[in-house]
Amino acid sequence: MNSQASSSRRDPRSDALDQAIDRALADERIVGAVVLVSQHGRPLYQRAAGYADRESKQAMQIDTLFRYSSLTKPIVTAALLALAEQSKLALDQP
Repeated sequence: MNSQASSSRRDPRSDALDQAIDRALADERIVGAVVLVSQHGRPLYQRAAGYADRESKQAMQIDTLFRYSSLTKPIVTAALLALAEQSKLALDQP
């Protein structure tokens, strides 16, 4: 489940990232993660760790798809409030 970007010399920051991910998994703060660090369009580090689905023990993969359904609610709310503030939307109308 560990996949780092290929490099002839391992950056010590990669070790720190690995330790942080491993610690978060061990402390059960996260179930799984996909991490990609790039600079100027060049991948420096990538790793999939833990589970994509804990119940079925499906391992996280670099290309695992994530569902963001609950994360859109604050964005939609902020947009609606901005429209209401501009008098383009009335909050008291259906």
